[in-house]
Amino acid sequence: MKFGIIGAGNHAYTRVMPAIMESGNSIEAVYSRDISKAERIGKEYSARGLSDLDHLVGEDIDAVYIASPNFLHHDHAKKAIEHGKHVLLEKPMVLKNEDGLNLIKMAETNHVKLAMGFHLRFHPMLNDIKQVIEKGKIGDIVYITGKWSYASSAYRDPEPDRSWWSDPGKAGGGAIMGTGVHIIDTVSSIMPELPEYISATRIPESKIIEDFEAIDMDYRKSVASIICSRIINNVDNSLHIYGNEGTIVGEGFFNTVVDARLIVNNNIVQTYQSDKYHMYRNEIDAFVKYVNNQPSGIARGVDGYNAVRIVNAAYESYITKTIIKF
Repeated sequence: MKFGIIGAGNHAYTRVMPAIMESGNSIEAVYSRDISKAERIGKEYSARGLSDLDHLVGEDIDAVYIASPNFLHHDHAKKAIEHGKHVLLEKPMVLKNEDGLNLIKMAETNHVKLAMGFHLRFHPMLNDIKQVIEKGKIGDIVYITGKWSYASSAYRDPEPDRSWWSDPGKAGGGAIMGTGVHIIDTVSSIMPELPEYISATRIPESKIIEDFEAIDMDYRKSVASIICSRIINNVDNSLHIYGNEGTIVGEGFFNTVVDARLIVNNNIVQTYQSDKYHMYRNEIDAFVKYVNNQPSGIARGVDGYNAVRIVNAAYESYITKTIIKF
């Protein structure tokens, strides 16, 4: 498959673009507002470097991978879809609920596939966790909690091309957009239905770009809590699932590399190391299968939309100090 890249930041450059090539696909064009950056990175992949987005979506490509700043996701994906390109869109899908729904409808109308870059869908532990649950080894789920935190000061004094991360209207959030949406999607991929109620709190007070956020999702018969932070050191970024007959611990699950242990009812069941597993390459493989109408575990547009809805419901809960009916 021929890819175009929209947004050549660190995540795209160090993780996803290599995965596209390793998967046997090609990168034909790279778009950046900085033409020198686009040309430099494009040259590494024998691709054209472009600073004109219309030029990129008009290229002979099958799909675009979009890793531009959060506030540009909707416009960039919309333009690609209008030109008949399949879209693999980084998280968060969009900032506004209505924009996410708009992209889903546009993709259906234009007969293209819209998928999300939730790489943890391809963590090898996730399927093992689902099998443990399906086999009834922990009984019925009562409570899920996940935490992904890292002590970071980079966003406080960002590099010039990442200055948008400190702009509330462009980033849409801090820790929740950096890591929290991945926890939300992981929980959503495990639970058979969406939550009925959402409540949240965050630090600092009255800031869109928060350093810490805790969200509770009430499923009526079970509850899920997520914690995302840029002021807590990255210790125990794990997934815990408590059933009425046992417990699952996905130790070190929340990460950009695979270095984790699966513990079921206090027994170590499996250890996973990064040299054996390639989440981003598997993500690209799954996206290609999705485009080709083959069975695929890729997160779809609706998954990105639901994550955005939960993020926005959590913010509403925090601002109004109420529990939000979802």
